[in-house]
Amino acid sequence: FWKERRKFDRNLREVAQRLEGEVLGPWRFLLAAAWPTQNQKSLSLSRRFRGWLDVVTAHAPQLRGMLSEGSARLWMASLLFSHALEMPRSEVAEVLGSLLQPDPSRVGEETDLMHALADALKDARNESEAEDGTSIEIVEACEERAAEEEKRREREGEHECLTTLPLLLFLDNALAGLPIEVCPCLQGRSVARGVAPNLALSALRRRRSVGGGASGTPPAAAAAPRSGYFVLDPFGNTAAGRGVGRWLDEEVRAGGLAGSASNESSWLLDVGPPKPDLGRVLQMLGSQDVFLYMGHGADARALLPAHDLQRGAPRPSSGSTA
Repeated sequence: FWKERRKFDRNLREVAQRLEGEVLGPWRFLLAAAWPTQNQKSLSLSRRFRGWLDVVTAHAPQLRGMLSEGSARLWMASLLFSHALEMPRSEVAEVLGSLLQPDPSRVGEETDLMHALADALKDARNESEAEDGTSIEIVEACEERAAEEEKRREREGEHECLTTLPLLLFLDNALAGLPIEVCPCLQGRSVARGVAPNLALSALRRRRSVGGGASGTPPAAAAAPRSGYFVLDPFGNTAAGRGVGRWLDEEVRAGGLAGSASNESSWLLDVGPPKPDLGRVLQMLGSQDVFLYMGHGADARALLPAHDLQRGAPRPSSGSTA
């Protein structure tokens, strides 16, 4: 058993390394990079990043406009700056070439420019790292104050510590079957797969609105699920499906589930065949706090095809009225 397990681990490691090198390539920094949450380090890094932007303006003012405030390119460039110490110069230059989209008619000159900007970026990042090392006492004091402030905010339910939040991945059909989570660049990082972006945003908005309730409400209680949707054995292929469905239905009616007896809560069930309509399931995924499916894996794929699931809940038609 252990011989086969070690062989499997070796094969998986090789797949992960090839996946990182051949699929993600230099763009892996978008998954692996993280801007520091400590105030002093964040300010130091931000100051050096702004200094590098001045270098871009000096060398290529026509490209600086692509890194305007609030743009996606500026956000990606900041993550690149944060992760630059982990990347070779050639990869940094390749990413900058894609971000800044230089003139293709001047390939040689623009290549030299991208390498010069890459050198400036890595130098600025190294200076930021050295600056952090020379002011370690100030950093420790700021970190201590930041930790105390974070604890206060957590007690008051203001927000979660960023370092505890997982990296949320949304993968298409081609990538969904690949072990993205085991790539070396994500080691030590908490990674979770999202179903569809609009479903995730809907869930985060619901959680934020519930968590921002009356003062004095404990954060855990405020964030407790208040609605749910259960799909049990939609094709009638499991012997225990109906029995569990009857028990769950009784629990819901009797208020056995947390909050199920409240007028503000909604717990809905679809038990046995015929299977619920795809539109209904997607709507429930976009509006309920809890989704529970019980049945065979093949039935789940038939109930919610992957390409439909990735699109998430449809938007209401423009002609509908409130």
